[in-house]
Amino acid sequence: MKTKALFLILLSVLAISGCSKKKTAVIPADHNEEALLANETFFDHPEEIILYNPSQENADKIKDCAFKVKAENSCPISDSPLLGMNKNQISINEIMNRTMSSKYSYFETFRNVLYQMPKETLNLFGSVNAIVISDRINPDFYHYSSGAIYLSGNNFWKTEAEREAANNNKDYRESFGAALPFISTREHYKRGRSLDLAERLKTRTDQQLAPLLIKLLFHELAHANDFFPKSFYDSTDMDVTKSYYAMTEENWEKEKVISQKMKTDLTSVAWKKASPILYQGEKADAEAKNTSAYTMLREFITDVAVAPYSYSSPREDMAMLIEESLFYHYYEYDSYVIIIKLPGADFKIPEDFSYPIAGGIKNKIAAPNVKERAEDILERVFNPAFADKISRSLETIYPVAIPEDTDWDNIKKI
Repeated sequence: MKTKALFLILLSVLAISGCSKKKTAVIPADHNEEALLANETFFDHPEEIILYNPSQENADKIKDCAFKVKAENSCPISDSPLLGMNKNQISINEIMNRTMSSKYSYFETFRNVLYQMPKETLNLFGSVNAIVISDRINPDFYHYSSGAIYLSGNNFWKTEAEREAANNNKDYRESFGAALPFISTREHYKRGRSLDLAERLKTRTDQQLAPLLIKLLFHELAHANDFFPKSFYDSTDMDVTKSYYAMTEENWEKEKVISQKMKTDLTSVAWKKASPILYQGEKADAEAKNTSAYTMLREFITDVAVAPYSYSSPREDMAMLIEESLFYHYYEYDSYVIIIKLPGADFKIPEDFSYPIAGGIKNKIAAPNVKERAEDILERVFNPAFADKISRSLETIYPVAIPEDTDWDNIKKI
């Protein structure tokens, strides 16, 4: 944590003062930078990673670029161009050729899941340089300095042995927010069946894990399309002689990154206060510890965020809108945001705790002011016909309040 804190402090200093005599655009730190630090050991072991197609042309550069994630060593875009450049349609084989993994079995799983993914969404990979899968990685993240998505083996296990190996590396955010007197959670149900059931199985098939993995891919691909949408990488503004980091920094300075200009901003004071505690691990002060679950519920319902994680950063706000919109359109899982009330701050949760519900909301993506924000993002990322199709599917659902003290068994019936 000391290393992470020092890193974030240095970023703040750079943002204020710039570097030497030259004013430099600095992209604010968020989950991507924190996840990069949390996964430092992964980047020390490139020998553990194999390419799906090691005999392809440019194989060495493709792998090399995925491991160059610092401003000073980010590789030129021409060394390993984005998948979608000069293409109208992206094939599964083209995606697999840019995939690398720590296990051969993960290649097979990923390929099988890609065949279950809606074909038209494969073009989202156009904004990606590479896909990296490893048991050393946790949590999942995208990083603009390499143009790559990094996925944990936690998403790919099918046997008990694979699950045990993948679970050795914990999520650095695991204990964040433990001092607060509430918990927020997001659940997904379809005809009474939980999406998360696949996480609790001892073994699972490609069909069982596919919806979970595809939902995750929608989120990480949203990040990639935030920085490098097709409208940009197909334009003359895309300079492949520059590094991924330099091109992103230039776009940030010119405010060309989509999430820099959201249609409306999030306004909840309570959630903006809680967000650095929940997602960056900041220490909770007395004010945060005295903010009740009911206040958090009320401010979430009346604000325009689609999920609590939206408050982590504008980039996460944008990615959550894309994830929720696409996932409902293709899989029709209802999304439930639930706020759990705890007896007080710093509460140590016992094993038999019942997790009492303060309240929540189902399908907030369909609330008019939230749907409007989603439509704006969809229109800026996708072509008009595709964006309109996704938007129209959201008109078939509506937000529903989850009452206080609802029994957990009855959540799926709301």
